This record gives sequence, structure tokens and C-alpha cells, in this order.
Amino acid sequence: MLAKEPRIFAELEPVVEVSALADNRVNFMLHPWVNTDDYWSVNRSLLEQVKKSFDKEDISMQFAQ
Repeated sequence: MLAKEPRIFAELEPVVEVSALADNRVNFMLHPWVNTDDYWSVNRSLLEQVKKSFDKEDISMQFAQ
């Protein structure tokens, strides 16, 4: 996904980190390098792509009850 997004700087490595170990999940953060003006549009685009990819692979997100 990152390689296909032209607004992400390909020459700079994205930062991937574990941000939390929660009760029922592990939270990851992904920080690709983009122009400041592109931040929110790239953020929304990547979130949408991840959700569509999860749906395609039948990956569901469980929520604590």
C-alpha cells in the first residue's frame, strides 16, 4: 500500500512501532513520511485501504464486550 501511494516519500523509511499492548489486541502505529499538507488525506486513504484489505481477506476486528 505504501509503495503505491505517490504522496509518500519512497526514499524515507516509514516508522512502524507497537504503540500499546491492550487486553485483547496489539496496537501498531505506522508513520510514513509525507508533505505536511498531504498528512490527513494520506492518513484517511491508508485507513480506507487497510479496512478494504481486511474485508477482502475476511479479517474482522473484535471489540471488548
